Amino acid sequence: MKTALTNAILIVVSSVLTWVAVELAIFPALVPHMPLRLHDYLGEIEPLAQSSKEGLVPKADWILLVGDSYAKGNGDWLLAADQDANPPFQAAHVLHALTGRDVMNLGLPGVGSIYGWNRLPEEYMTWLGKAWRYRVEAPSVLFAYFYEGNDLNDNLRRVRAHFNGEAPLGFFADPSAVARVIEDEAAYRHKGKRTLLYDLFAAKFVRNLVKGEWRNARQEAEASRSQMEARTMDGPQAPPTALNPGSSDNAFRVAGRAQSVTGGLQSPAMELSDEQTAASLLVVDRALARLRQQFPDTRTVVVYLPAPLSLYDPAAGDFLVQTYQGGPNRFSAQAIRRRSDDLCRSVRAIAGAQKAGFIDARGPLRDVARSNPVHGPRDWKHLNRLGQEVLAGILAGKLASPDASGSCGRLADG
Repeated sequence: MKTALTNAILIVVSSVLTWVAVELAIFPALVPHMPLRLHDYLGEIEPLAQSSKEGLVPKADWILLVGDSYAKGNGDWLLAADQDANPPFQAAHVLHALTGRDVMNLGLPGVGSIYGWNRLPEEYMTWLGKAWRYRVEAPSVLFAYFYEGNDLNDNLRRVRAHFNGEAPLGFFADPSAVARVIEDEAAYRHKGKRTLLYDLFAAKFVRNLVKGEWRNARQEAEASRSQMEARTMDGPQAPPTALNPGSSDNAFRVAGRAQSVTGGLQSPAMELSDEQTAASLLVVDRALARLRQQFPDTRTVVVYLPAPLSLYDPAAGDFLVQTYQGGPNRFSAQAIRRRSDDLCRSVRAIAGAQKAGFIDARGPLRDVARSNPVHGPRDWKHLNRLGQEVLAGILAGKLASPDASGSCGRLADG
């Protein structure tokens, strides 16, 4: 009886010690090498798996990227990346290679200024600040991406979601009211006090992995069964959602050659009225003010990113824009560029008022886009590898000239 009890105690103790070794040494060493397809299972420490830095935790002079899917690195380079490895696929990796400084992003597709600049940075920095083995200090430089293609639309959508409908009459006339909504949406309230179990990230990863892979297996089985039933019943097959080289929805001229893309492409919020634009820009202003408060000792730079239709010359006719609010969807290239110029100046003024640096990435990207597309050919909403490399060069140039305040170039003629 004593022997059995002793053996049981030894098994328990050895198991606990083994798992402690996994949590404290083995798992942290594996995180920076985690394949892309497993990153989502890491939860709170997912950013630490990014390969745009040397080790697990970024060094003291590290650089942070915040924003939407542009900060996340979406685009053709990511689509072509090996999901069973952890390869480079975006500007953060190129910037790391160019400067030797660690780079980490907290981007998320589909978010505007409130979540991209406020909620996500606060969530992740709170989590990582409480995880002693993975603790991350504030960044030295922060690049806040503003994407003219849909950030203004996303800001209005977030405000409507907050009120479960349209904002109250006069809401956008009161900057303090907008700031309160941003605080309510963005402030992360950590659930409970930090406990020993909080740092069991390997255990949480295994739990998430099992649940996630089980869910994926069920979804794949259901999709396979549905496809089999459709074939058996001779049901209609959905057309592929691919780019159609023969379409005339949007025709560009790149290096003297015409190139066409099916469907509307993102523009500098062409469908928004002056009133809607001013309202959303107020959200940008208040969100940037809060971001500066969260990182008071960090050099913050707003990066103005162009929509695809701001960069390319038309091969024929007007461009078809993707709309989020409804309204007109056909505009000339000149009208789109004038709108882009106006928005750039507005965002530049906001950055100056909040004592943040500013980069207008449109000019260098347009110069390259005249001879080679910086989007597509699969994903025309995001930069491809060439575009990401150009963007990284722009960011690296800003780091080399820290005193330059930045200004807006001019895309429109006349």
